[in-house]
Amino acid sequence: LKIGQMLSIQDEKMLPTVVSEALARARANADVMPKAQLHQVLEEEWGNDWRSRVRHFDEAPFAAASIGIYCKP
Repeated sequence: LKIGQMLSIQDEKMLPTVVSEALARARANADVMPKAQLHQVLEEEWGNDWRSRVRHFDEAPFAAASIGIYCKP
């Protein structure tokens, strides 16, 4: 999975076209975390009042990050 993630953001000329297209499809079809699961995790980590800890929370994701690069303060 990590190799696929790294390869999918490289210069398209580095990989054969068929591989680049497959990786692009994988990126485009990535699932988002269900809202119920997201809210459950936020409540477990920050408590039931987690919304009071943020200025704004948009329910629609605009980007994604690998769980492997997340670090807890």
